Amino acid sequence: MFFNDWDNPYRRPIIGDAKGYYAYLPAVFIYNDFEFSFIDKIEKRYYPKDGSLSKNFLVAQPNGSFVNKCFPGVSIFYLPFFLIAYLLSFLFSLPLDGYAPLFQWSIALAHLFYFGVALLLLDKILLSKKVHRSWRILALFSLTFASNLYFYLVYDFSVAHIFGFFGTSYFIWLLHRFSIKPSWKLLGAALVITILLIITRPTNILILLAVPLFLPVKSIFSFVRGNLKLSKLPWTQFFLAFILLCVPLVLWKLQTGMWLVYSYGDETLNFTKPHFLQFLFSVNKGWFFWSPIMLLMTICGFFFYWKEHKWKGIYFAVIICFIVYVFSCWWIWTFGGGLGQRPMIDFYPILVIGFAFFLNQIKISPLWTVLVIPFVLLNLVQAHQINKSILIGGQTSWWDYKTHFLQLKRDAPYFEIPESWIKCSSHSISKPQILGAQNHFSEAVVLDSVPNAAVLVVDANLSGKHESSNLMLVVSDSIGEFYRAIYPGNSLYQQNRLFRYRFNLPKKISFPLRVYIWNNDTQEEALMNSMDVFVFLPKK
Repeated sequence: MFFNDWDNPYRRPIIGDAKGYYAYLPAVFIYNDFEFSFIDKIEKRYYPKDGSLSKNFLVAQPNGSFVNKCFPGVSIFYLPFFLIAYLLSFLFSLPLDGYAPLFQWSIALAHLFYFGVALLLLDKILLSKKVHRSWRILALFSLTFASNLYFYLVYDFSVAHIFGFFGTSYFIWLLHRFSIKPSWKLLGAALVITILLIITRPTNILILLAVPLFLPVKSIFSFVRGNLKLSKLPWTQFFLAFILLCVPLVLWKLQTGMWLVYSYGDETLNFTKPHFLQFLFSVNKGWFFWSPIMLLMTICGFFFYWKEHKWKGIYFAVIICFIVYVFSCWWIWTFGGGLGQRPMIDFYPILVIGFAFFLNQIKISPLWTVLVIPFVLLNLVQAHQINKSILIGGQTSWWDYKTHFLQLKRDAPYFEIPESWIKCSSHSISKPQILGAQNHFSEAVVLDSVPNAAVLVVDANLSGKHESSNLMLVVSDSIGEFYRAIYPGNSLYQQNRLFRYRFNLPKKISFPLRVYIWNNDTQEEALMNSMDVFVFLPKK
């Protein structure tokens, strides 16, 4: 909870896809605006002014209207925390715009709350099955710290998968309770959570495939046939499930005038072009490559179910393969950035339960704990690497991975200057300068003229005790019409590092041209050891 600087406009919890998931709540409770026109004002107030983190979640429809592409289930999970933030903001006269810090923090808290409850539910299932405490702890600890789930608990609150993880855990817990003492109330609750999962992410309907692993389907039909009386049916749960199912329909009608909408636009599943092996094993974004503990859990789960009943082992393998197949058919099978294959997180409860049962069944030595430690350490490092952009999720090559293996520091920006470029001039500042509260600006390199179509290359040797997100390398003309700012602060470390940047200059510049370092973050000092500015003319 205290790790992230959530007041930093680049690090807020409501970011990326979360902007779309969350937008329903302020639209309904604050602005009464289903065109989401309030978003532009919110972007300017709470997010980077350069628009680098703006998220366009509205998709055009044939009738000219726009629809929020994100399903509303996540906003229902958010709702209690949103209302608490709203009440506290009202009581303490804080901003009631839905995006002030208290609202941002409440969303981060929602993720941790639902995850914690999910762990308790899974532990209850394992405890009732007489799984020893040591194996329960090891299984849940491994899942939390050795899988990519950790990344989405600590660094990235923008996705829906923690809520899918909770919903699946709750669904399996209800099946478990039903197996002990069948009742309509439990079936009704299972229907409600299933509908909520579907309106969170429609692919969550695949959780129904897991029912035979935890409960004989014939026992459900037998119970229904023997208790099919109107007075016994769970009408309250049926009504709640119906209301939940209507939520997206009503929201689509309010936004577009149509009851049924495909909100994802051109984003579709292509079942004829799966990326099955890449989804599992590629260095780019492979599920098992980035979270090898999940390969171990899958293998252990298969052997457990196989030993219990051979058909269960085969069925377990089939449904995992089918879920992977479906996700590998998505138009962007990498699912963007982040750590590993995040859509699988929704189905992790199936895997961790099988893993815990396997550990309990074979009753081997505590050396298993030692075996898990390397998986944990590797995952923590990789999560840090993705968060710091040392490696880029969905864009990592084998060369990138092996040359940055276990590297904890981000590479300073650098590029090789082509030999064909012609050096026109060079300018240097060699005097070290401390930039902080007493001195925000470094000495500037001043250029009175440059050739047309010239390229500016800046080599800055910088260091600092901590990262300084507001440290800027600025190139500006005399009247500010040409102004470029680059942020090297996120790659700043105590030792001196060379930062090399390239600036393409326009044909018309109001001279003189100034190049300097500006430390706008007075809390963190930085040291500019030297700066060299080169003017090159690329050879045509």
